[in-house]
Amino acid sequence: MGVYILMLWLLCTVASAANIAVYKQDPIADTECAEAIAKVLRTQHHVVLLDHTHLTHANLSNINVLVFPGGLGDVDEFDDVLLDKKTVVQQYFASGRVYMGICMGAYIAGQKYFDLVNDIKIHRYINRPHNQVETDEPCIVKCNWQQRLRYMYFFDGPVFLGNIKQHEKIATYSNGDAAAIIKHTRTGVFVGIGPHPESQSDWYESKNQRYWHQGDQHALIRDVLNQALKSTKSSIK
Repeated sequence: MGVYILMLWLLCTVASAANIAVYKQDPIADTECAEAIAKVLRTQHHVVLLDHTHLTHANLSNINVLVFPGGLGDVDEFDDVLLDKKTVVQQYFASGRVYMGICMGAYIAGQKYFDLVNDIKIHRYINRPHNQVETDEPCIVKCNWQQRLRYMYFFDGPVFLGNIKQHEKIATYSNGDAAAIIKHTRTGVFVGIGPHPESQSDWYESKNQRYWHQGDQHALIRDVLNQALKSTKSSIK
């Protein structure tokens, strides 16, 4: 009986696993960030890494979740490095699937870039009133993530403002601005995350090592993704 239950659990796990593509292209989609999120999500899902050349309609045809991770540089470099992929990403999203953006990946979902969530304003947290930090260097911020205080790795990430219903807020910063959301649009589902729950232990400098979460925050990103997948228009393959 025990073996039967184990086999049944394994079959259910495989059946519910999503196909996920993580974009990896320095500097706007940093290799370290992309590989970290891929590592976290592979524990439950099928994950592939796609560079710029391979971010195509064909390669996204059986993908349920497209992830753009954190990156380096200026978001206004978008036209130089990603404009040629705008239609690819927009058509993917319009088919009812999930776009997850973390830090830089969330910024580029905004109106001036991929334009996936035109009723949401995506701004820098460090420029917001009553912010906790003002540095654009890596640091730690306090977040209320589903009613629990978390100390989270942060690297000049965004806030999400505008037409956000209370039930769509997954996390808030200490000033009350949304730090993570699930936004259902008329087309796809947008998951935006400002801090870095996928962070790895070697990301933390010695002064911040005490805030390393021992991998506990990795479950947060899997949970929010699974929540978003439940309501997508596209079936999980």
